[in-house]
Amino acid sequence: MALEWKKLAYEADVVTKAAYAAYSILAADTDDLPAAVELAASQMIGRKASGGIVALTKTDILAIINVTDGATANTKASAAEVETGTDDTKFLTAASIHDAAQHQIPHVAPGDSGNVLTSNGTDWTSAAASVASHALSAHTAAVANADLAGYQLTNQVIHTVANSTARDGLTAVLGKLAFQTDTLAAYICTSIA
Repeated sequence: MALEWKKLAYEADVVTKAAYAAYSILAADTDDLPAAVELAASQMIGRKASGGIVALTKTDILAIINVTDGATANTKASAAEVETGTDDTKFLTAASIHDAAQHQIPHVAPGDSGNVLTSNGTDWTSAAASVASHALSAHTAAVANADLAGYQLTNQVIHTVANSTARDGLTAVLGKLAFQTDTLAAYICTSIA
């Protein structure tokens, strides 16, 4: 079974944080040549009808979306409009969603710490979560995914091989990591043919 491995990039292969000034993002107008574009206050990044990626002003943005100041009134949707979906130009508020009889956002008063929302088919209630904890060291070989619940794996070494021949001979597992000592690089299995 043939495996395809992709080498994980080192710092020399990627754009580092040193390329960024304050309030800037990386953009590329030419293949393989990204550069930082700085944004002043109240600007967005984008591309006008011609030219490269730039910081857009409010005027630029309004021109792109073809809206002038005041062209669209800011109006709150009523509870009835939330229920029927009859107006798609108004905005929602927490009150209009709450007041809508058919709202789909569950809400209950906060309960005890660690509680979860449960449904009886009609209403939502706050109930204690039933999660049992156990030590990972008590497990035998895994037959399914293991949830570490935020705990670290300490002193771990990923599968180490001497060269590409040994790496290609590994058991076929999509997503498997391997460290190759002749190239001193980490690889990940991205395809199984």
